[in-house]
Amino acid sequence: MVSDIKTYNLQEMYALLFIGIWESCVHIGLIKTNTGYRELFERSGVNAALVDTDERIIFRSADFIEQADSEEHITRRKPINGGFVLWSEDLSAIHRINSEIEEATECIEEENDLIEEENRLTSEMVKYETQNKLYDRIAEHTRNQLVRIDEFLEADDVLDRRMKLCLLLGAYVKRCANMMLIADKQGTLSTDDLYLSINESFEYMSFLGIECELKSGRNLLLPSQKIIAAYDLFEAVIESGLEGMSAGLVHIIPDERTVMIMETDQDSVGIDREHLCETIKAAGLTLAEETEDDMHRFTLCMGGAVNE
Repeated sequence: MVSDIKTYNLQEMYALLFIGIWESCVHIGLIKTNTGYRELFERSGVNAALVDTDERIIFRSADFIEQADSEEHITRRKPINGGFVLWSEDLSAIHRINSEIEEATECIEEENDLIEEENRLTSEMVKYETQNKLYDRIAEHTRNQLVRIDEFLEADDVLDRRMKLCLLLGAYVKRCANMMLIADKQGTLSTDDLYLSINESFEYMSFLGIECELKSGRNLLLPSQKIIAAYDLFEAVIESGLEGMSAGLVHIIPDERTVMIMETDQDSVGIDREHLCETIKAAGLTLAEETEDDMHRFTLCMGGAVNE
């Protein structure tokens, strides 16, 4: 200590001694350092060489091979002090990997094409199945009319009347099928569709000597089930009384609550009320029926329970 000031710390003395020992080992050669770079470079396994500015090779690795650039090999260089370092890159592995990637990509694209084609075929199959189911529903819905048309065609009575009856039944089959096809896509139908369907049926009824009158209020868009149910009611009534019918009246949308009013002077109405009422009830409609002065009146209204 000098003037009560400590000139050193024990920890510092230990650190200096430790550093001194290692530096001494380096200087006397016990620990080699800053040597053997050339030998290390030659044995490194790197395909490289050091050249001067005149392109003369100064050092080279044991694996260095001078070769022209090709698809598999390319020589690269970087400037260093006094010259350049050259090394050759083997691109074969990269090309192999790229080739494998291309093959894998082609396989994936082929698989994607197969998947797309499979999806397309599946979509078409589903579409055809859906269409077939719809056509089956249409055929089932109009089965009675189709059967009667077949019976009329095979009958032996007057051909003229049989053809007129077939036209009347065919009009229902055609119009009903069209409405069911439209309903499958958009879910609603216009009361004009009902008007045009009944109007065509009335035209063929006039060929049978039946006087018909058709009225229509304002045009409305209604759920397709209601429009088809109203046309089914119309068809069921006229088919049940063609022999004794001489006049018929239909009024579509006479007021806000009523879908259709139908009046006929037929002797009797022999419709399948149970099946018809189920159809009308499923459509959310109400059917009221009354007879007055030899006139049968059917009123089809919105909502409520079916009044048989």
